[in-house]
Amino acid sequence: MVAEFFIRPLYSMQISSLFMVDGLSVLMVAMSFLVGMLTLYCSRKDFSLSKVLGKKGVEMGVALVMGFSLFMFFSSSWMVFFVCFEGSLIPMVWMIISWGYQPERMQAGLFMIVYTVCGSMPLLVVLLWLTGISSTDKFLSAKMCYSFWKESNVVSVWVVFGLVSGFVVKLPMYLVHGWLPKAHVEAPLAGSMILAGVLLKLGGFGLYRVVWLMNLKGGFSGFLLILFLLVVGLIGGCLCNLFCLCQSDLKAMVAYSSVGHMGLCLCGILSGVGVGFAGAGCMMFSHGLCSPILFSLAAALSDWSESRSIMLNKGLNSVFPALTFFWALSWFVNMGVPLSLNFMAEWMLISSINFISGWMVPFAWLSCFLSGAAAFYAYGTVCHGIVSLYNRTIGLGVCSRYFGGSSFGMSFLLIGSLGFDFFIF
Repeated sequence: MVAEFFIRPLYSMQISSLFMVDGLSVLMVAMSFLVGMLTLYCSRKDFSLSKVLGKKGVEMGVALVMGFSLFMFFSSSWMVFFVCFEGSLIPMVWMIISWGYQPERMQAGLFMIVYTVCGSMPLLVVLLWLTGISSTDKFLSAKMCYSFWKESNVVSVWVVFGLVSGFVVKLPMYLVHGWLPKAHVEAPLAGSMILAGVLLKLGGFGLYRVVWLMNLKGGFSGFLLILFLLVVGLIGGCLCNLFCLCQSDLKAMVAYSSVGHMGLCLCGILSGVGVGFAGAGCMMFSHGLCSPILFSLAAALSDWSESRSIMLNKGLNSVFPALTFFWALSWFVNMGVPLSLNFMAEWMLISSINFISGWMVPFAWLSCFLSGAAAFYAYGTVCHGIVSLYNRTIGLGVCSRYFGGSSFGMSFLLIGSLGFDFFIF
């Protein structure tokens, strides 16, 4: 049943005065609840530490991010949509600054604020302008006015730029992704899981709404802008997956992997075809579960070695075979192993890219290949080799909550092939 939401993400709507419900919003809410449960289960260490240090409230930060996200998914008003979109930034920055582990957390919070606010200012200006010319801030009413906008040629390249600017920063797209690795590295486990599982999907959800609302028609200049975003998404995805092979920090590796996957997701949304929408929705759902699992397992390795360095986390297979199994399984699902939900998402996204231009398909395949190379690198360097002498002296056990959370999340990702018929249309 969940798979049906990928097919018709934006067409069956039930509108009230404040809320609108469609397949995509229900799917994103379901994903948010799953990520929330994973976060609460795997991050008990952060909750306990906050009480010991007298800094209570990390649970409130998670709840606020979830609340803003849920209101955004169900909002029928542009203004409420924008307020919730930006409001989710406040508790996330608060979590990074208050519960981060390093002094650099202040810089990470500043980067996050500057990037997202600068990207959202053009979005706010365009939303206010569209409200003025259509005399409404409701999505459905604005959709009805689209024929007027098209005939009067008010949809210029600047309107298209303003509508997509705030969302590609939050997605994030390559070139405006600098805040994400810093935020992940400095955030506590709960913050990283919520950031990867929920906050990044707000950008993709917003792009869905924009494409549905106006079809991104902006004349020839608008077409060139969309083409530029597609090229940056593909090439940036390849580069970020290549960066994964150069990382020494486990969390930074997972963060760059997220940018690579979201680059393909961006191309699927901007393709404007049904298979692209389906693939992007499938990718957001699968990545929303897989990425938090990878962060939780990276935290398990950090508990064992007291370091996130790949060089100090070698020989895992000889010490914790169970953790090795989940680490390998998570990375292979993340790279899109056949029969997994990620594999189906990548297959549909590459098909949608072929609709745009066959010359772009090799870059999409290269991005998937480099994603697989990064997965094998993460598996090989961590699970094999000789255990560090440092770990032999301080190594401790790994809490079973990481295994339980990984099993719960993987159960949704590995059965994606059972709903394959729902993706054929």
